[in-house]
Amino acid sequence: MPTGHSPPDASDSPKERLITAGAGEFAAHGFNGASIRRVTAAAETNVAAVKYYFDSKEGLYQAVVQRFFDRIRPTRQAMLAEARCLPPNHPDRVDAILRAMIAPHLRLLYDPDGKDYLQLLSRFAVEPRALTIRIYLSEIGPVRQDLIAALADSLPQVDRPRLVRCFGFVAATMVAAPFDRGFEALFPGHAADADPDGLIDAVVGFCAAGLQYGARGSAGAGAGAGAGTMAVGLPPGE
Repeated sequence: MPTGHSPPDASDSPKERLITAGAGEFAAHGFNGASIRRVTAAAETNVAAVKYYFDSKEGLYQAVVQRFFDRIRPTRQAMLAEARCLPPNHPDRVDAILRAMIAPHLRLLYDPDGKDYLQLLSRFAVEPRALTIRIYLSEIGPVRQDLIAALADSLPQVDRPRLVRCFGFVAATMVAAPFDRGFEALFPGHAADADPDGLIDAVVGFCAAGLQYGARGSAGAGAGAGAGTMAVGLPPGE
């Protein structure tokens, strides 16, 4: 029977409060500088709760990053599915694939609820290597494979090492663009904070042109295949 009481708000559970507080702490101080005691104070809980829900500081960090990726994933998957419905040689297919990769990421950066994502991302390359590789393998690697496979269908003339290398530089551009005022100078009127849609269009167009240019000279270009992914703190290769 109805009791007249509202159901508990899951977002106000100790676990969710710890993730929210952890996002702010890791964004402000990085993994090594973050204090679990500051996190638990902000979340109005205790250190035992971190152990209970996440096992460790590393587990809390991974849960924080996963929350942001979980927000991006459904939109990215839906956009990629639409892009893959286009014929492989369709002139807009590469742009559509890159938009599926780039747009959800940039939209979250400028969503008020995504404010900590920007700072977390800026620190990702300098966080402990074993931790970021573990997050890469579970959260980033699978969608990266899907995106590269979709691009390979549209760019069959490009050998796999070359395509992986080009994709890495696309990823590095996507990550760097919001931080780089020089990028805005290339596309006047598209300041990220004022015009995120314009920034998305500019980054997609810039990356599509670069990818098409990089596709021209595929032979023997496999050396350095991980350079772009390493630039954003991700492991190279498959």
